[in-house]
Amino acid sequence: MTALHPAGSDREGQSRKDLWPPPEGSADPILDDRDPLLKMLMEITATQDGMLEDHLLLVNRVGLHSCSDNFLRTPRHPEPGF
Repeated sequence: MTALHPAGSDREGQSRKDLWPPPEGSADPILDDRDPLLKMLMEITATQDGMLEDHLLLVNRVGLHSCSDNFLRTPRHPEPGF
């Protein structure tokens, strides 16, 4: 399974990490007044640009995280069928 950040890529195919939050990117942290998790449903815009911005903010707020290598190790007691 793969996923792409909604910021997309530039003309050379490079990720638009200027729209990603730290530590992966260089975008400014999301301020509380723009936090998508605190936004009321009636505040969500219906324009294409507004929806993209809301999507970017939501992914930047909850979608990016640091993974450890725990998911790569073999469990001590694997469940049957896995």
